Amino acid sequence: MGEDATNDVELIDVGKRFGSVIAVAQVNLAVRAGEFFSFLGPSGSGKTTCLRMIAGFEQPSEGRVLLQGRDVAGSPPYDRDVNTVFQDYALFPHLSVGENVEYGLKVKRVGRADRRTRAADALAMVRLDGYGSRRINQLSGGQRQRVALARALVNRPKVLLLDEPLGALDLKLREEMQGELKRIQAEVGITFIYVTHDQDEALAMSDRLAVFSEGHLEQVGPPAEVYERPASAFVAGFVGTSNVITDDLARRLRGSSEAFTVRPEKLRCVPAAAAHDPADGEIRATGRIRTAVYLGERTRFTIDLDGGGELVAVEQNRSDGESQPLATPGTSVRVAWDRRFDQVLPGAPALDPAPTDTAPIDAAPIDEGSTNAAPSEGEACPDPAGS
Repeated sequence: MGEDATNDVELIDVGKRFGSVIAVAQVNLAVRAGEFFSFLGPSGSGKTTCLRMIAGFEQPSEGRVLLQGRDVAGSPPYDRDVNTVFQDYALFPHLSVGENVEYGLKVKRVGRADRRTRAADALAMVRLDGYGSRRINQLSGGQRQRVALARALVNRPKVLLLDEPLGALDLKLREEMQGELKRIQAEVGITFIYVTHDQDEALAMSDRLAVFSEGHLEQVGPPAEVYERPASAFVAGFVGTSNVITDDLARRLRGSSEAFTVRPEKLRCVPAAAAHDPADGEIRATGRIRTAVYLGERTRFTIDLDGGGELVAVEQNRSDGESQPLATPGTSVRVAWDRRFDQVLPGAPALDPAPTDTAPIDAAPIDEGSTNAAPSEGEACPDPAGS
């Protein structure tokens, strides 16, 4: 990857080792000027280590970190045109809100009048006008997060780094602050690099995102592309919930043993006895409901397929109560989806092609022993080594 003046941040063959542990392995990525870019991955995937190398808190073991085209290897954090907002906010409790926001400017010896004007502007930007004289212990969690953001923005950095800044907030407030961060980023036009393990957060906020696993970069792209066209089984399972289907079950369902994935919301599930006109290009299977979990606006079904394997389906709960006949465990069902909605996983090994006379799965039983690894919603991913 070559240097590009339109990129605010570039990582070129960047690696980081802590003793014998490889935390980041040969990462290459570029963050464009003005982007809201997220690093997404489970704990230990390398995302925070990459952020710390951009900030200057860690130095790469190999490779280059470029900021606006300048190689910043060895440069301390204060010599980089970036600021960082941490999860714990790191505010000074003995200073007022205004003094907290002014602190970085004071260190840079900016005059008092200019400091106060810029701090007031920054507080207005995060909708805390008039809060300058308050103490930190008088603020809610969301207000403290805004103060930390104002303190970072007041320095007018080229790049703002955010290390899981909403992690300590409750769900409702976190969702509100997601919208606020997007609004602020659009207003100031600063490049935001946001670290999170929350898939919904990354999908909702990002222009593009990078998915990390065990120190490796799995995929980079816009949220819809990463979700709809995952580049690996890890991405399919980590970014949202997905059915990852392999081996004999893949051959019987799709006519090929190539591993593929299909999202639960793409599946249509009806009682087996219901009338059904198969559509062209539709894949079908039969089975029985194992569990039906009510989740408010939707219900998640786990279906044991006839002959082996399982699928997870999610259906919206509509006012017509159409999903209710499926809510009883043991109910015989038919599952179907349009072939266009599944995605072959790149690099998956393929066995011999299936015979051309293979019958549809709802017309013949599946071979015993077929497997399907479909993580349940909220299921924890393995915690790989690294930082």
